[in-house]
Amino acid sequence: MTSAFLDDLRRPHPNVECDSKIRRLIQVWRRPGVHAVAIYRFGSWVQRSPLFVRICFMWIYLLLERRMRIKWGIELNRNASIEGGFHIDHFGGVFIGWGARIGKNCTIFHDVTFSMVFEGPRKGTPALGNNVTVYPGAKLVGRITLGNNVVVGPNVVLTRDVPDDAIVMVDPPKIMRLSRSGSKDSSSMM
Repeated sequence: MTSAFLDDLRRPHPNVECDSKIRRLIQVWRRPGVHAVAIYRFGSWVQRSPLFVRICFMWIYLLLERRMRIKWGIELNRNASIEGGFHIDHFGGVFIGWGARIGKNCTIFHDVTFSMVFEGPRKGTPALGNNVTVYPGAKLVGRITLGNNVVVGPNVVLTRDVPDDAIVMVDPPKIMRLSRSGSKDSSSMM
């Protein structure tokens, strides 16, 4: 638990720039995503501890976990497997369910859901490799595997495996505008 959490804190945060390590640590610790990951790490440690430790500390974890869900809108199930260097950049609407597996140095933005499928060929939860970035609004559904160095773009609903070194985006959006004559004109943004 300690090693993974130290990796979480040491990881460079793009929105935090300070000249001293103490100021940087204070800036990083003020971020709700870091609080959520700390609570997850604590709950995961309690879950793996002997019965006596679980009895003594589980109620503390449950109170902190409830506060995390209500105040920040982040739900990280303590039975998920999240390696060190994990970072939640923006808080709100983050759900990582039971059994999800996340590799080292992954970044998750707001409104991201790791959804479990309960039956069928994709029964299970997503698994992410190392150095994966999941942008706002993305939904990862079922037992899918994302390779290393993958970027999942905004608002992608992903239901299939992704190989290493890939970028997944939705189709380019279309701009709809009215011409002066009142008829609609459609053109692609790209």
